[in-house]
Amino acid sequence: MLAGLGGRARPALPVLRCLAGSAQLGDRTAAACALARITGDAASVAPVLRAAWAENVRTRPVIAVHLAAPGAAAVPLRDLAEAELAARRRHAALTDGCGSHDIADGARLPRVCRRVVAAD
Repeated sequence: MLAGLGGRARPALPVLRCLAGSAQLGDRTAAACALARITGDAASVAPVLRAAWAENVRTRPVIAVHLAAPGAAAVPLRDLAEAELAARRRHAALTDGCGSHDIADGARLPRVCRRVVAAD
């Protein structure tokens, strides 16, 4: 939500920088995405997003949507989308079953990753 405010959200930057170092994965991921959108500096939060992508597969759709957003500088993390597309097994595939939303979620991520890879 803050990211949508652009430069008007600059007063929140200190809090977002703090949250980007949070022990909570969801907080870190959301804060890093917001920081990149507000500041335009995707490279500074790339390590946070790369670590979140590797740490928990459930962050991948959120990060991919962020990377595919207009104006997002996806270049530092484009390799994540490329690797996801090359994977034989989908990110959300569970070995012990699946929920009703898993198929839709699993189909959405490759579509978003294709947009990230196709972006200039």
